[in-house]
Order: sequence, then structure tokens, then C-alpha cells
Amino acid sequence: MVAIKELFPYATAARASNQHVIAQHGADPQEIQDSVEMFHREAQLICALHHPHIVQGIDAFRANGTAYLVMRYVSGKNLRDSLRDPAGFRPSPHTLPTRFAQLLDALETLHGHNLLHCDIKPDNIFLGIDHEPILIDLGSARWHVAGVGSEGSSTYSHYFSAIEQMTDRYGPIGPWTDIYQLSAVLYRCITGGKLPDAVDRATESRDPYLPLSEIPEAAHYPKPLIAAIDHGLRVLPKHRPQSVTQWRNAMGAALPKPAPRKKAPSPPPATPPPVPVVFPSTSPDPQSEPQFPPPLPSSSTSPDLLLWLAGGLLVMIILIVFIIVTQ
Repeated sequence: MVAIKELFPYATAARASNQHVIAQHGADPQEIQDSVEMFHREAQLICALHHPHIVQGIDAFRANGTAYLVMRYVSGKNLRDSLRDPAGFRPSPHTLPTRFAQLLDALETLHGHNLLHCDIKPDNIFLGIDHEPILIDLGSARWHVAGVGSEGSSTYSHYFSAIEQMTDRYGPIGPWTDIYQLSAVLYRCITGGKLPDAVDRATESRDPYLPLSEIPEAAHYPKPLIAAIDHGLRVLPKHRPQSVTQWRNAMGAALPKPAPRKKAPSPPPATPPPVPVVFPSTSPDPQSEPQFPPPLPSSSTSPDLLLWLAGGLLVMIILIVFIIVTQ
């Protein structure tokens, strides 16, 4: 089972009768080709990533005038459904920091390859065994290029996206964008409520956001953790942590270190082939070990063979004597 992500720029693309993706009337076909090139490069990079908390990319290819990313299909419940399920994941001062540290490690890996997720929300975090999180929907990931504007506006999700994903008036997207989104997810886990939308926060005369440090549900969590989430939820990108490393360092000991990654198990050794019979070379290497041919049969005559010959000879003599006497 796999999940396949197709690049289809709805604003500029249309689908022909043969399923090919083509430019809409009046749109620049080169823009679509540029998008296909970028998507394909990102997809190839995603397939090269190997992290226990990032969904595994399997293949990247071009077809139908566009590009595709094939990812491992992740079954189970996403974080949104699990939080609604009475038997699902229950955030607590013990469980949440551990799962948060695992997601931070996954984000740090993405950012280390110049990739941004740009669509972190409870729907895109799947919970595996023991509620270990897995980031999915990496088809929304994009190269991070300093100075680029609102590249992620097409993936804007109310309550979870940052203001720079809607308009570049507030600056470019970057690692700070993913930090805002992950902070919004943690806000949802701790409070059970929705974060005020970033557009409302930026346009209203007074920011409606109530800091976690002032919410009773957050009182039992480590203060450095709560302060870091509040920091990650600043409206303006320049006021947030600029990297995952900076963000993690601000939390100090409030955040457990992720467990060391387990190395992939080595494949079982193949059944050894039968050892071939080695015959001596006609021109042996003087540096190699001497190799001897199998022993030949001994030239000495076996005692059993002598007995048989003597018995046969005696029978012949008796027959000759018998013939002479009877004549």
C-alpha cells in the first residue's frame, strides 16, 4: 500500500482528455514546468530521507506532464482523530514532551536538507505504536530559499498556519514557519481548543491570543516548555525562534532527548554457495598455498584379490585333471 501525491497547480493547470496536465488558457506553460522541476527535485530528496518520525518516500517520477511522489502508506489514526477518541492519545506533562521531542528531531532533519514541511497540523501527524508520531504529507514540502515570499500560501490551514503563508507582507517562509505550526499543534494538545487564526491576530487592533502561561491547563507543564511554545506562536516571523536548534536550546532540560536511532537490521546472510572443487593450475602461483590433486588409487594389490586369483587357478587345474582322467 502506498500514497501517491500528484503535482496539480489548480490556479494555472487543467487536465486534458488524455489525463495530461496542461496550462490553462492564458497561463504560462513555463510556470508549470518550473513547478514540476521543483516538485520532482523535492520528491527525490524526500525519498533519500530515512527518519523514524518522517513518512518514507519510495519513488519520484514524471508522467502526464507533471510529477509524482510515492510514499509509504501510513495506517492508523492521525492526531486529530486520536485526540477525539476516548481511548486515543492523552497529552500530559509526561507524554507530550516526549512526543514533541521526536517531532522536533524530525523537523530538524527536514530543515537540515533545506526542506520545509509547511503543512503541519493534527491531520498530518499520524500516531503509530505507543503513539509515536510520524509526519506525513511531505508532498507539501518545499525548498527553503532565503528571501522567498509566501510560497506556502496554497497550503494555508486556518488555526495552524503562520501569517507569512498567507501574504509575504510579513516576510518570507522559513524554519520559523514550521515552528509556528508545530506550536499551534501543541497549543491544541494542551488546551483542547483552537488557536486564533493568524490573519485575525495580525489584523485586529489587539492580538486575541491568550498566552499558555496564563491558561490553567498549562500550569502542570514545565515552564520552559510553555514559554517556548508561546515564543513559537509570535505573530511576526522575526519574533519567533529562527531554527529548531535555537528553539530546543531554549527549553533546556524540559525536553527529553530523543532516543538514539536504531540502525536498520542487517539482512540475513545468504545461503553460501557450494564450495567448488579446486584443481591444481597448470601454472601455479608461487605465492599461493599449494593445492594437491585428490589421491589416486594405490598401486599395491589387495589381499582379497590374490585369494580370488588363487581360487580361480585351483579350479582350472582340477577341471584339467578331471578331463585327462576321464579320457
